[in-house]
Amino acid sequence: MKQILHIFARDVRRLWVEILLSLVAGALFAWAIPKSWVLGPPSIGNPYRGIVDLLIPLLLLSWGLLIARLIHGEVLVGDRQFWITRPYEWPKLLAAKALFVALLLYLPFLLMQVAILLQAGFNPLSYIPGLLYRLLLISMVFFPLIGVAAVTSNLVRTVLTMLGVCVVLVALRSLEYFFHLAVLSQGNNGPVTYRYVQYGEPAAIATALLLCGVAVVLLYARRRVLVARLLLGSTPFLVLLTYSICVRIVSMDRIYPPAAQTEPSVIRIIPFEQDEASRVAAGTWGASEQGSFYNVDAKKWATIKVRLRASGVDPGDRWQLNAFRPALTPAHGAPLELDWQEGQEVFEAPGASGQLNYVVVDFLIPRSDYDRLKSSTLTLHLDFALTQATPARSWRFPLPEGNFTIPDLASCSSREIRPRSTLEITGLICRYPLRMPVMSLTTFPSKGPCAAAPVTAGDPAAGNSSTGGDFNTAPASFGISPMEDGLSLSFGTYNSVSGTPTVESQLPRVCLGTPLVVTQYRKVRAVQTGVTIENFRFGD
Repeated sequence: MKQILHIFARDVRRLWVEILLSLVAGALFAWAIPKSWVLGPPSIGNPYRGIVDLLIPLLLLSWGLLIARLIHGEVLVGDRQFWITRPYEWPKLLAAKALFVALLLYLPFLLMQVAILLQAGFNPLSYIPGLLYRLLLISMVFFPLIGVAAVTSNLVRTVLTMLGVCVVLVALRSLEYFFHLAVLSQGNNGPVTYRYVQYGEPAAIATALLLCGVAVVLLYARRRVLVARLLLGSTPFLVLLTYSICVRIVSMDRIYPPAAQTEPSVIRIIPFEQDEASRVAAGTWGASEQGSFYNVDAKKWATIKVRLRASGVDPGDRWQLNAFRPALTPAHGAPLELDWQEGQEVFEAPGASGQLNYVVVDFLIPRSDYDRLKSSTLTLHLDFALTQATPARSWRFPLPEGNFTIPDLASCSSREIRPRSTLEITGLICRYPLRMPVMSLTTFPSKGPCAAAPVTAGDPAAGNSSTGGDFNTAPASFGISPMEDGLSLSFGTYNSVSGTPTVESQLPRVCLGTPLVVTQYRKVRAVQTGVTIENFRFGD
């Protein structure tokens, strides 16, 4: 232990400049990131956002420099390894380096996370599992840097190696982008097949950390430079292989168990018709072919739309349609059975007015099958994979000015303008601690209360709502800031091309004190159900 502390103290004295640079970069980031959350008029912006954008690469560079200088203090490559002539035991030398990394990299990173959470209004003690998981994720930055520094002989070679890695990553990303553009230009977009998979991220992370760790241990114990370099060079491919193997396609029947048809608590999804009498008189029920899918070659694919509504939804509940599987059976000829298609629709109970709401599910079928079936009367069967969510807790408060915190949920900022000396709000941006939360619904029941922005008939902001979050169980996501960017809500319609209002004076707005309701849901169950539609025909 005495030798470990001696080496650690010597490294601290030798690298005090690099340590100071790393700590200052982390402190500046923790100071600037909360200031970057303050929003204002779109024409002004926030200069702290640019500062944060500069501090992120500075922070990464300071970590890389500190790690490289630490490892190169006792070079592991070449024939000038003076430290092996000293009474150093390699396990103690390695332990001293690990202690340095733990106290001067991991601990400052953890303190930076804690400081940002406190400034956002959250108690870090409530997020200990997420903070620990975030430390594991940041190891995906530290461990590769340690591995590259260990297999290079000096700082210049380390920098050149990292630049080479960056060039390869950029090239692969560019190839992926151009391949995507080529697919779009040919109009080859097809159906999006839904797969419920158990992602191999934990296994991929473990593989990367294990390979980097083994390479470093080999260098300290046996100085096997070639073997270590081969291990590090093969790490990306082995990680991808591990991820592919561990991504396990699970049976939909297992994830979404079929519901008993007599079970009263499961909603019924049925066709929606505005004119029931017309449907009965015609004796058929159909859907028109409309091209809503982006950049789909109409010569290869036909789009089928079906309007549906749900009955039996309890007030307050939300049923998420995660996926659906269509099957078309003609009176004569071979049936057309499609794979599971991804869905994003939500079924809710009718509003206070009793008006029925419906959703539209659309799917693609090959043009050859469409031509074969369009003159036939069909039986359409739809299987649905649903997730039931029920309200768990709710917050209701008047819309405040500037930054505000929704306890145990989010830190939000209001986008503000001041026409006629009256503060008005045009939108919200919310951030969440360490990861996106479970499903949450934000609603704005009215536009008042103030004369500067009265409620008008047909106003798009009246009764506006937005849903965010999911039921992901990961305690944290990868990132440097512990506040995860999430909901971005506008109180009106934005330009469909640029995504921003054309004129600032035309921005839809609400005023201070507008009642804001946030409802967080909990997952009740996942279930599978279905509906069969007889006498189904394609429209013209």
